[in-house]
Amino acid sequence: MNITKLYFVEILGWICVLIIAHLTFLYLEIYPIIGWLDMLMHFCAGLIIGFLGICFMWNIKIFHKQKFLKIIIVPIVMVLFIGSMWEILEFNSTALFGFELAKIQNFEDTLSDMFCNVLGALTGIIQFWVKKRHQHTPAFL
Repeated sequence: MNITKLYFVEILGWICVLIIAHLTFLYLEIYPIIGWLDMLMHFCAGLIIGFLGICFMWNIKIFHKQKFLKIIIVPIVMVLFIGSMWEILEFNSTALFGFELAKIQNFEDTLSDMFCNVLGALTGIIQFWVKKRHQHTPAFL
């Protein structure tokens, strides 16, 4: 089996875990109690999306021909785009779904969320780079 297919299955599992955790934290109203948990969730989301983006780059064989700094652009843009869409969804969630996806909706929260997304993505990219160069096992294990 292709190693990036193993990564994809693993990433899909982590996305499910992240969504279930987020919905649980919202339902139990844990985010206001543990303030840093929102930043941790955004970091984890960025990590997963960045890792997915770098897997995509690996599969289309661009990874092998470019320098590291050029490679990180696609995953970072993916994280910024998906993170922006999430922030718009969070802001409009009450009107769209009838419940809030975020208790805090301000510019500072959005900026810290995006920063954590990008920091997570960079961590995921570096993790993929190190794992791919040293071994052939799923990276999150």
